[in-house]
Amino acid sequence: MSDLGSTLVRGLTARHIRFIALGSAIGTGLFYGSSQAIQSAGPAVLVAYLIGGAAIYVLLRALGELAVRNPVAGSFGEFASANLGPLAGFMTGWTYIFEMIVVALADAPPSACTWASGSPTCRGGSGCCRSSSSSPP
Repeated sequence: MSDLGSTLVRGLTARHIRFIALGSAIGTGLFYGSSQAIQSAGPAVLVAYLIGGAAIYVLLRALGELAVRNPVAGSFGEFASANLGPLAGFMTGWTYIFEMIVVALADAPPSACTWASGSPTCRGGSGCCRSSSSSPP
């Protein structure tokens, strides 16, 4: 008897499209604070972004090659378990969860300011969310 839970199916569903859109929206958060970083450090920030982007590109290409060579129903922790051992897969999975928690906490203040800017109690210079251009009191 075949196990239908472990079969892989090619195709994009509405859920996949939503997550791709969410990833694109989150990616724009990189540019949200870029102007202040460029203003502080100069154009060297752009070189750092290029180096970081190249490293991420190489990493994602390698993950793509692993996925083509050994398609499994799971995340990249499965690749670490299969190629480096169960401890590496365990650590990879929990490191990813920890990273997601840190990212969620880092995104909370800008998200709160974005939502608060639309509320009637936070208009103009009321001070509920200070912008980077305003001077401290």
